[in-house]
Amino acid sequence: MIALAITGWLSAWIGGAPRTRAILRVVTGGALALAVTWVIGGLLGGVL
Repeated sequence: MIALAITGWLSAWIGGAPRTRAILRVVTGGALALAVTWVIGGLLGGVL
């Protein structure tokens, strides 16, 4: 999550966009992607 937050901050800084909004967008999208991957892995029998 920290890496996602840094990525959001850097992208906003480079693009001149509001940083807080970019950080929230990237972290939320990343967390959602992680959750979906975890659910699919559980449904298919993946074990870590």
